Amino acid sequence: MAVQVLRQMVYFLLSLFSLV
Repeated sequence: MAVQVLRQMVYFLLSLFSLV
């Protein structure tokens, strides 16, 4: 479960960086 949460956070950060 923790791994899935970390993955979601990583994808979220990647999406933010892609917007920059």
